[in-house]
Amino acid sequence: MDQHNLSDLDALQERSTADVAWFWEAVLEDLDIEFYRDYEKIVDLSEGIQRPTWCAGGKMNIVHNLLDTWQGTPVEDRIALRWEGEDGSTRTLTYGELHRRVCRCANALRDLGLGKGDRIGLYMPMTPEIVIAFLAIVK
Repeated sequence: MDQHNLSDLDALQERSTADVAWFWEAVLEDLDIEFYRDYEKIVDLSEGIQRPTWCAGGKMNIVHNLLDTWQGTPVEDRIALRWEGEDGSTRTLTYGELHRRVCRCANALRDLGLGKGDRIGLYMPMTPEIVIAFLAIVK
């Protein structure tokens, strides 16, 4: 908050609601989100507040920002996913493990002939595998 000259959370909340574009620009910068093509406008409200277009004109890949960017860094060995089942069992995946599984699943989808523009439905329990499948689909 210091870098934006905000004294406390109340000041942040006030500014973020008064200037939504400023807030989301700051979030993207703080999280170091990479775009393959820069967006022209952080939010386009030309179709009304009910239909905002975020990062209009921009192109990015969420999997790149979530996983690819951390490979070969110390973050690769940190926990990316922590899951707890209804029976109390737990599983964790590091960024590296999750990345490898997502890539393996994405490659399998490509090998099946699936690609950009194809529709894929998921009907799975809420397990780490659904996260892997979802990220593989959007990769």
